[in-house]
Amino acid sequence: VLFWLARHWVAKLLMGLGLAEGTASLIAKLMPIVTVLGSALLVSLMGWEADLRVVGALPGGLPALQVPTIDFSIVTKLWLPALAISLIGFVESVSIAQAFANKNRQRINTNAELRGLGAANIASALSGAFPVTGGFSRTAVNAEAGARSPLSGIFAAVLIALLLVFATGLFHALPMAVLAAPIIIAATGLVDIKSLIHNWHYDRAEGMAQAGTALGVLLAGVEVGIAIGIALSLATLVWRASRPHIAIVGRVPDTEHFRNVNRYQVETRGEILILRVDENLFFGNAESVEKFILRAIEAQPEAHHLVLVMSSVSSVDATAMQMLDMLNERLIDEGMKLHLAEVKGPVLGQLEN
Repeated sequence: VLFWLARHWVAKLLMGLGLAEGTASLIAKLMPIVTVLGSALLVSLMGWEADLRVVGALPGGLPALQVPTIDFSIVTKLWLPALAISLIGFVESVSIAQAFANKNRQRINTNAELRGLGAANIASALSGAFPVTGGFSRTAVNAEAGARSPLSGIFAAVLIALLLVFATGLFHALPMAVLAAPIIIAATGLVDIKSLIHNWHYDRAEGMAQAGTALGVLLAGVEVGIAIGIALSLATLVWRASRPHIAIVGRVPDTEHFRNVNRYQVETRGEILILRVDENLFFGNAESVEKFILRAIEAQPEAHHLVLVMSSVSSVDATAMQMLDMLNERLIDEGMKLHLAEVKGPVLGQLEN
């Protein structure tokens, strides 16, 4: 309750009593610290340590830096888990950074994030620490406290170092529930139901990916949720690419523009069938593209020329190339000619070869 009040009402209440906005905001931000220390003091004075789950004894001092011994027999066993940890850690960090960047109308540099995580993990290995990532709960609490730049992380590191050296005893009686409270309060502000509803109505596949990620986080943790989100997003990408949009097009009267016959008033000629393929051609959609073309030819038996408009095609893989080659031979046998229009330079180079 105190954390919630500090977040929503304390600053407004103090400003209503006549305090300056900066002072009122500072007091509101200091309230969580006072609450944490006050709860530890209260538990210690009242002797509630036996009845509550508390932090307990913390080892004092800073870790010693040393170069770890490299055992290649262990490396062969650990490289695959290490790869998974690094991948999930990077995706989790970037996802969290992107969420806060979007919230604050900022942009992130994913390459800089990767370099920072790599340097931090190398330093972590020299001190016997856990793998380092950008944490959801820590980031949420940091932002809730008013952090505006990476300098907040440096201040946090210095304060933690000082506490480890001089003041670990202060947190012996700190209840775990009190540690959970600021994380819960900060995290609730990141729950975006409106975004899920909007995405669900706008794009059902994107909505399913977002819902699956959220359920995975709730039921199995952040790592599993992110893995589910990645899998669903990749599956959606492949599913869409395997079912490309193909339009029969005609010429807009008195222009040189060609548009979808189902959306515009256009002119067509029976001996010419013009199709626009709005996707790259690859093994995943070659069959569906060929089926669409053959059905269109059957529906327009008087056609002698097939024109494929390739303005949206940026690549053609070997399987799709084989499909086009076989289609061309089939059309020749049926007395038709295949033409390609608006072919991009890189694709033209491939086809000329």
